[in-house]
Amino acid sequence: MTVVDIDPPELPALRFHQLRRIGQSPAHYRAAIETGDPAPAGTALHSTLLGGKRLVKWDRQTESGKSAPRNGQHWDKFRADNPDALILTPSEYAEAAGMVASVRACPEAMRVLEGVKEQPVYWDVLGRRCRATVDVRADQYITDLKSTKSSDPRKFMWDSLRYGYNGYMAWSLDGIVMAGAGAPEAAFIVAVENSAPFVTTVFRLTDRALDMGRRMYRLWLERLQTCEESDAWPGYSQCVVPLDVPGDDVEVAEVEEAA
Repeated sequence: MTVVDIDPPELPALRFHQLRRIGQSPAHYRAAIETGDPAPAGTALHSTLLGGKRLVKWDRQTESGKSAPRNGQHWDKFRADNPDALILTPSEYAEAAGMVASVRACPEAMRVLEGVKEQPVYWDVLGRRCRATVDVRADQYITDLKSTKSSDPRKFMWDSLRYGYNGYMAWSLDGIVMAGAGAPEAAFIVAVENSAPFVTTVFRLTDRALDMGRRMYRLWLERLQTCEESDAWPGYSQCVVPLDVPGDDVEVAEVEEAA
């Protein structure tokens, strides 16, 4: 298959962040598609490490010494003078600098961030055009860069489950192979905390995690196909659902972690 740089205008490609909505409910998926549901915007971390807009700091102050608001003639001029920049407040700039420094100080992180950056790949499955734009693609691996509240392995696992990170990585690996754009086998996540001390942890997804992610996105694709064929987009449940609470055998910490 041919790898192209833009969506064919007559056939917008399905992205994982859209497909993941049907895991919430078909109703959520349809609402997201109808409202556009744009992909998450690039962050300062991505711009610096993966290439993108340069970073500039908006540190103008009012006469009283407070941070100047992002409006008015001074703000308009500053934006006009920096059309190619990602404009950050001093606190945002300091946060970005801390995360970037942490990642750059981690040899394993920098090793798996070597490769082709943010290149879209297209493929077809179940008669549908699909798309993935993985952060880094190399011959043997793919890598996604994440800012997170905690890169503690015991906690980040829950983020992977909550946000479907393993599903996205399996989606991307399979898509690259089906697109004829390579055959990487390993999937890494570089997770850096967004507050001091900005700890960076490099994760390699296990075969089990990727297999679970693969089964998850394939189930969602089948559910989407069924909803489209029937033109039925239900919510969470179409019947009365019993409401219970965890039993004594479930630790409170486990409940809090899953919340």
